[in-house]
Amino acid sequence: MAAAALLPVAFLAGTANAGGGWRCAAGVATAYRQDPGTGRWKTLVLPLPDQRFLVRPAAGPGRWELAREGGVEPPVPCAGDFDATGLLRCGTGDAFGMNRNTLTFESHLFAAEREGLQEMTAATVTGTCNPL
Repeated sequence: MAAAALLPVAFLAGTANAGGGWRCAAGVATAYRQDPGTGRWKTLVLPLPDQRFLVRPAAGPGRWELAREGGVEPPVPCAGDFDATGLLRCGTGDAFGMNRNTLTFESHLFAAEREGLQEMTAATVTGTCNPL
């Protein structure tokens, strides 16, 4: 029973340091590609290079922004603030979502190799986050 009483304290520790933001590391990527001949979707687990992201207080308008750690690209704004479930969405179409309660993130990427949906490729990247 004592261990169960300590669990909520450990769970809240990740959200308590929210002021400085979070460092998120990609764990796994799953790609989806529609076969142009059959129209069926195929999946593939992709290796990830060392990909890290920062969810941090925004330097400009908005409360939070998303940046690739060590990247030269400008940061991407996040929509508003964390909702009641702990979720924050960032980027065009809310492609990146981070949950400060579970300390996890999910990112959805889409690309078309050609101009048809048959050549559409989608990938979902998931990972974990730690308070800065």
